[in-house]
Parts: sequence; C-alpha cells; structure tokens
Amino acid sequence: MISVICIIKNSIFKFVEIKGHSDYDKVGKDIVCSAVSAITNGTFNFINEKYQGCYETNLQKNKIIFNFIKFDKYCNLSIELMVYQLENISLSYSNYLKISKKKC
Repeated sequence: MISVICIIKNSIFKFVEIKGHSDYDKVGKDIVCSAVSAITNGTFNFINEKYQGCYETNLQKNKIIFNFIKFDKYCNLSIELMVYQLENISLSYSNYLKISKKKC
C-alpha cells in the first residue's frame, strides 16, 4: 500500500511523506503507482522550478519527503492540489492508497 502522511498547521502544509508500493499489479504494470508517481513527480518538478527555498526534500527508493521551511501561498496551493489529486485516486483504490492528514 502507498501511504501519504500530511502534517498541516492552520491550513498550511508543513510536511508530506509519500512512500511504498500499492501492489495493485506487478511493477511496471501498476496503474495506481503510475498515477501516484505522475502526480508526485509533476508536482515536485513544478515546485522545484518555481519555489526553491520553500522546502527541503528527501528522495529515496519508493519514498519522497517534503519538509516545508518557508511559507509561500502558491507552493502551498500546489501541494494542496497534489494531495487533492491523490485523494481522488484513493476514492477508487482505497485498498492501495491511504492518505492521513494530521493537524498540529
């Protein structure tokens, strides 16, 4: 299962971790992992180009961590959109993608 953990304070994303494999199908044929990867990579590439300095990231195999260090409303909106898209996938594939939002 893919796990998404979001830590949010006053509607501002502070931390997002996306990790795991959905096990919907074999690696290379897994539509859930493909969708999550496309959304996550697209968001990462966008904010990396537009909002450097607003976050730190840690990339590992099957895991990405966004740690937000400086608030930017458009960067936050980009992450909110990413999570919204992942939530939509989770509606159809809840056995393969779990999203947790924690308020601090």
